[in-house]
Amino acid sequence: MEKSKTNKVLKITLIALIVLVLVFAAVVVFRFVIPLTKMYNELEVQTEAPVTQVEYVDVTEPEDEPEIVRSLSELRSADDLSTALREWSDNTEQDVLMKSKKVINFLLIGGDDHQELADVLMLVSLNKDTKKIYLNSIMRDSYTYIPIKNKEIYGKINSVYMYGGAQLVKATVERNFKIDVDYYVSVNYDMFMDIINTLGGIQLDVQEYEARAVMYDQLFIDLAKRFDLEADCPYGEQVTLNGIQALTFCRIRHCDVDADISRTRRQRQFISALIDRSKSVTMDQLDQILDQFSAYIRTDASKSELAQLASQAILNHWADYEIVANTFPQEEERLDYNGFSWVWIVDYPLAAYHMQNLIYGESNIILEEDRVSVIDIMQRTGDTGVAAP
Repeated sequence: MEKSKTNKVLKITLIALIVLVLVFAAVVVFRFVIPLTKMYNELEVQTEAPVTQVEYVDVTEPEDEPEIVRSLSELRSADDLSTALREWSDNTEQDVLMKSKKVINFLLIGGDDHQELADVLMLVSLNKDTKKIYLNSIMRDSYTYIPIKNKEIYGKINSVYMYGGAQLVKATVERNFKIDVDYYVSVNYDMFMDIINTLGGIQLDVQEYEARAVMYDQLFIDLAKRFDLEADCPYGEQVTLNGIQALTFCRIRHCDVDADISRTRRQRQFISALIDRSKSVTMDQLDQILDQFSAYIRTDASKSELAQLASQAILNHWADYEIVANTFPQEEERLDYNGFSWVWIVDYPLAAYHMQNLIYGESNIILEEDRVSVIDIMQRTGDTGVAAP
């Protein structure tokens, strides 16, 4: 009986780590460290190999060698949007990506498998020195160069998924922000809803106008019909949302003047609430989550890496870390542009400089005082080059 319970605990710990936020539940519930090696063959998380067409090579440094991160300066030859984006992306080698053995970076990707869009893109960074977890939302409408070998493609960052899946999204984020991403975790909307329903709902502060936007959202209406549910949404302080309501709450944006900015705020609000909620889940709920949702998860972390991370989470009390929420690009790093579609033109060198300082407390990016940013170029000439935002 005890052995069966131990196996259940190990399974739940590992799957919780993959889901990112549920790992904190495992840390709170499990007050002791258990050997993890026997669980490798029992866990059925779907891991993925790197996408071959991505012009990017991931090199892991040996543990006993010092980390060397080369300083990086901007290239100054760009005089149009496409050249600036491409040159910044291509100016990437393994030794210019910021990294630290004290920092673990997870790229959380959430989206619709049918549309092949990554509507939720969040870099979750855990700093063992500062004992903080940074939830860095990346705006889906950020315009970017897409690093595919022998092709020159530009588009919104949420569209990168359709060209090369999660691995290409990971490479694009690394190239733009010059940060070494350790692992990606990709989940779809069905899993999102099912997790919330299994937990008995999620408590959130919902304003009246947000509740109206949820009820009038076409996805919400369609899902309510599909599951034969009443198409309503409560509002107020700490109201309980079911899976469909919570999913729509995280997706709506047209109800706000600042659109995607408020959407990313709601997504971070949800993640923080889920972390709080997961601390009180029961063993039966966690076991159900394991049984139902492992098939929905995609990650490039190996089972042995997941086991090691789960062990670290328990030993180092990651559940007690402070959560810090941010959105990138920030106001000074972006310019709204309405061409063939509405996009954010992003000053990636400046955004990367700020994100690195936030996560690591320092940056390897050198910004000259007389620098000409992509925002300067667009405001002066509007020259998009071969790009067509």
